[in-house]
Amino acid sequence: MSNLTSVYIGICIILTAVILVCATDYMPVIAPPYEFLRPKQPECVSSCRGLPDGDYPSCEGCLFFTTCSNGRTYPARVCSWFGGLYWNNKYKLCDWHPSTCFKKKSENSPNCIHSDECREMPDGDYQSCTGCMVYITCSGGRAYDGRPCPWLLVWNEHRKRCEWNSPTCKPSEEELEQRQELLRKMYGL
Repeated sequence: MSNLTSVYIGICIILTAVILVCATDYMPVIAPPYEFLRPKQPECVSSCRGLPDGDYPSCEGCLFFTTCSNGRTYPARVCSWFGGLYWNNKYKLCDWHPSTCFKKKSENSPNCIHSDECREMPDGDYQSCTGCMVYITCSGGRAYDGRPCPWLLVWNEHRKRCEWNSPTCKPSEEELEQRQELLRKMYGL
């Protein structure tokens, strides 16, 4: 495969808003836009059974994507090694802005804890109501709120720790901008 062919295949993958078929080595062919006939894509992919090869949103969250290749599933592929990029399913690439990916809190997600609720809570760490990049520690009925997660991580209430992605808390726009700005400074972007 020549380098020029690789470029056009990359373009065909990126421009998924219009159905493109790379039928020749150098020119993409636009297929009729019969989107309503195509099966609806799942919100996230944890198994590639019945899906064509390609990249899909991961069920692990917006910082990851799943690749389907020859019937095999490659789940939770990280958008970038240092975090901060989000899967953009519209263009099938990792992007600075999570325009197509925000996991909604599930109904059984734990609620955040306010400082005054620590009086009735067992000692431990919990999701803070002040943001996703911080957590609250309840100890002896006292609250220690706003404890920052290291390295721009977010609190995952299910696992009781800071991680790159959390199914229990959707970062605010302000937190996302803060995270992106810190990453730009750290990596000179």
